[in-house]
Amino acid sequence: MRKIILLFPLLLVSLWLNGCTGTMTGSTMATAMMAAPTADSKPPVITSFYGPGLARYGDPIGFYIAAEDPNNDMFRVAVVISQVGYGSYETDWLYLNGDRQGRFKGYLQWNTLSKHGPIPEWTRVSVKISVFDKTGLESNEVVVPLMFVSNVVGYSPPPAPFDQRDVPRLGYIHIDLFNPFRMGNDDGIWIRGIP
Repeated sequence: MRKIILLFPLLLVSLWLNGCTGTMTGSTMATAMMAAPTADSKPPVITSFYGPGLARYGDPIGFYIAAEDPNNDMFRVAVVISQVGYGSYETDWLYLNGDRQGRFKGYLQWNTLSKHGPIPEWTRVSVKISVFDKTGLESNEVVVPLMFVSNVVGYSPPPAPFDQRDVPRLGYIHIDLFNPFRMGNDDGIWIRGIP
């Protein structure tokens, strides 16, 4: 037991001096998988998009997107949500599989019911979507302004080219909104006295 106690601080000092290598996850792994751009590399292009301007908090929302890449190497979709009174959330990445690297059409589903509790009515957010290829080139960025309300919203069907029944779900947006008037620990304490 005494040997283990003596070895543990030595191990910690060794890791601190030499650094630590481990498995690559998240953006580190994606960066390592990217290839260097060549002279003929061109960025992907978002050709069409659609998203609602008004939504009821708690409803699942679809953001429709169509994109193509002349180099057939689209790699991932970036979604950034900026909330008035809070700021921007961390980028949510959706990785594309092989059959969607040249051209795709589909929707991203955002289940807006947050684990952090309800948000005030008329909360405004901007949903920014772009596509990256394997060389790191970014497409044009599309922005969908959105306001949440508490009453029932009649969602209009998406326009062409998304009005066909064969539009697949590309994946989910994994961002939970915060109430900007609440403290960040979700213990029910309100900053401005707004319940």
